[in-house]
Amino acid sequence: MTFDKDQITSETPISTELRRSMFLCIKEALNNAYKYSGADQLKLSFIQKNKYLIMEISDNGRGFKLENATGNGLRNMDRRMKESCGKFEISSTENGTSIFFKISL
Repeated sequence: MTFDKDQITSETPISTELRRSMFLCIKEALNNAYKYSGADQLKLSFIQKNKYLIMEISDNGRGFKLENATGNGLRNMDRRMKESCGKFEISSTENGTSIFFKISL
C-alpha cells in the first residue's frame, strides 16, 4: 500500500461530522478493495487544492462493471458525500478501480 499527501494544510478545520463521513467512506472503499478486487497494490492519496480536499483510493485489481454493483457500500459512500455537499466518483476497468471523494473545506 502506498500513501500520498500533497499540499495538505493541517490547520484547515474539519467538522466532526465531516471527519466521520470521510472516515466511513475511506473505510468502506478500503474494505471493498480488500474483499473484491484481488489487487496486490493499493494507493491512498489526499490532495488539497484551494478549498477542496480530494481523496482517491485506487487498486490494480480486476475492476467491475458499475451497473453490476448491487451492495450497500457504494450507495452509502454516495449518500455520505451528498450529505456533506461533496462528490463521489468511481472509475473501474479490467486494470483496477479508482474511487474519488471531493469535499469543500
